[in-house]
Amino acid sequence: MGKQIRDEKKDRILLMFIQYLRTYYRSKDQYNTQHLQECFFMYIQFLKKILGEHHELIQMTDRQKDAFKLALSKPESIWHRSRRSGKTLGVSHLLIFFALIEFGICHGKVIYRTPYVNQLKGIKQWLKQNPFFISVRKQEYEVDILGCKFPLDVACISDATSSGLECSVLIEDEYQDIDHDSELETWARDTRAFLLKGELFKKRHIHISTGRVNTMFEADYQALLEYDPDAIDIMPWWECDWITQDQIDKDKRANFDAVYWIEEQYECRWVNASGQFFHQDNLHIVQNNYFDELGLSATLGGLDWNGEETGHIMLIGCWDGYSDQLYLIDELRFDKVSEVDEYIRSHNINVEVEGKPKQMGYNAGFSDHLRDLHTQNVTYQNWGEEGVKDQRLSILQRCQVYVSQKCRWFIKNFREATFKKDDKDTLPKLKKLNNQHGLDACLHMLHTSNGFSTFIDQNYPSGNSLSEILERQELDNEYNTLFQ
Repeated sequence: MGKQIRDEKKDRILLMFIQYLRTYYRSKDQYNTQHLQECFFMYIQFLKKILGEHHELIQMTDRQKDAFKLALSKPESIWHRSRRSGKTLGVSHLLIFFALIEFGICHGKVIYRTPYVNQLKGIKQWLKQNPFFISVRKQEYEVDILGCKFPLDVACISDATSSGLECSVLIEDEYQDIDHDSELETWARDTRAFLLKGELFKKRHIHISTGRVNTMFEADYQALLEYDPDAIDIMPWWECDWITQDQIDKDKRANFDAVYWIEEQYECRWVNASGQFFHQDNLHIVQNNYFDELGLSATLGGLDWNGEETGHIMLIGCWDGYSDQLYLIDELRFDKVSEVDEYIRSHNINVEVEGKPKQMGYNAGFSDHLRDLHTQNVTYQNWGEEGVKDQRLSILQRCQVYVSQKCRWFIKNFREATFKKDDKDTLPKLKKLNNQHGLDACLHMLHTSNGFSTFIDQNYPSGNSLSEILERQELDNEYNTLFQ
């Protein structure tokens, strides 16, 4: 089914090229990234000769070329894309190219998964336009490619398609609608066992999607952001020559009651449909060495007590108690209260923890233990004083937050925070979730080490220079020494 009428003369030319491409690919280091890229663009140039310069299958901007280079070079990579950015076309080339050169430890076994039937139809439409395509075997989810020992495995995610296979290349398309703790997420995670065999550099795991918070795609994005941020390629609509401002304006008018739609689907921003509690432009995710280059070190900490599965989460950084500049340097996990005690004793920081000792409640038990250890430089807060938590939330709403990519809980919570929708509330409030560990730790960190103000002084100039912040930090440390 879906088999094309073959031109024998053209097939001979195609087979000759496949033999030439594989021979050249194997003549050098098969995992050298520049060599892989060179082979890929040889494949593209050949398609131009066969199909003609202006065929829609091979139209490619410089930005798209860069994205291909990334996917070819990195063991794991992400394309975060605007709608209508040509991602499905791009995926079709990656599928066929990796199969043609018999890439990886599984010798060209390539698997594609998507949650959508229509997305599956779209990828097959592009594959059918490629001269190397032979046929689609609908019942077996397989696409035959000329000269390849293994067919492409192209299917929707399901219980039946998520086990019993292995591959060199796994491409995941449009995981923006796979919610956490869903059956789809279970199946999608099971498919990743297909890549277990062999060293990482001999495999490719490629995520391609528009973005949406609280989904599997966002979790993958956050994970890769921490350990290889250069493996993420972001392409909003204005980097796509074929998408016009007029079309975007038209879509804005059509979605006037859902302003998040354009930001999420076309501008590649992480937004919530129910409204962002924090302005996302205030979040600046930086490399781990950023704070060293500025000469900043942590002086404050905030701790959120949790159970064994999550661990106790501490956020450390610096804030002078006045300005709108907040620096979050690291996020730490502790399994035992004694580990918290040891860390605080060995670092010159002032830490506020969740829950007051000798009170009822889950957190009080941990705080009792910490106090019994006679840990110094610790204050306790259970938000009992009216308005304190709301004050600190308002600080965080107004601050420019410079956060290390290591602070994954905080980044996740900051992006996912939405407004609580309750007719009983006269003022907008944060919607409380049971996984806001990074956010709670940050709110505890937003205390001053000398116990003074917990709000931004409106008369204090914003955007203070780094030298001013460092000077106040030094004075604050001198005060603590004198006070102690």
